[in-house]
Amino acid sequence: MSIVIAVPTHPIFEPLLTNAVAVCEKFGARLLRGTEQECSAWLGRHVADVALVTPLGYARESLKTDLRIVPASALTLDALTYSASIYLHRGSFAANAYGARCVSPAKEDFLMMMGAAVLSEKFDIELTVEQEQGSIAELLTRYDAVLDYGFDSQQQIALDVSDEWGDYFGEVLPIALWACRAEEVPETITEILSAFRHSDAPPQQEITEVEHNGTTAARNGIISTAWSDEVEEALQRTIELLFYWQYIPAVAATKLWMRDVLERL
Repeated sequence: MSIVIAVPTHPIFEPLLTNAVAVCEKFGARLLRGTEQECSAWLGRHVADVALVTPLGYARESLKTDLRIVPASALTLDALTYSASIYLHRGSFAANAYGARCVSPAKEDFLMMMGAAVLSEKFDIELTVEQEQGSIAELLTRYDAVLDYGFDSQQQIALDVSDEWGDYFGEVLPIALWACRAEEVPETITEILSAFRHSDAPPQQEITEVEHNGTTAARNGIISTAWSDEVEEALQRTIELLFYWQYIPAVAATKLWMRDVLERL
């Protein structure tokens, strides 16, 4: 059975995709690459049978069609990971107590959206988020805050998105999971997707805080590629937050591929 598997091209998803090309060749699957938005849309439009999607992509599409989560792997961020950062303009952000202008080169990406959401919630401030390309230093001359992937140690005030998320919500932040159309994938789909990860790489990568502005709080974090009950629970609560923030019109259920069969084993 030939299947189409859609995966996002952004390097942040690479820990789940190290062996994707070789595995697809072995099993006769077609690998389709695009943006995270395209991957969820392809799954919804029957272009792809399986896709690596964000919690928002899964929630939006599962409310329109019958999808299942394949518990093969997932990408989650726990505390400090340097995956994405929020840079604040010194003085400007705190001064705008009733609203702030934020910018991101990728404002529609899930991790950027969650960064803006936790910033707004934690500081109890209304954000206007715009999209614009440019260096962080240049953008900070015109905006109160900048959201971007990675970490720029040259900036004076930098908040780590996953660390802020964990501090405020007390949860790991799931950013990618596998979803499929239940009737259109082989029974070996979990095996196939599990093999996408590097077999020798540990499921958890520990991150240690680096010195910033001459100081460090000795914080740590974990980037995980493992699926677990904890991840499923965090995913469900993240979806509930997406509904609360009105990104989705209803709370989507976390339905697992062949859960009924697995529970009987």
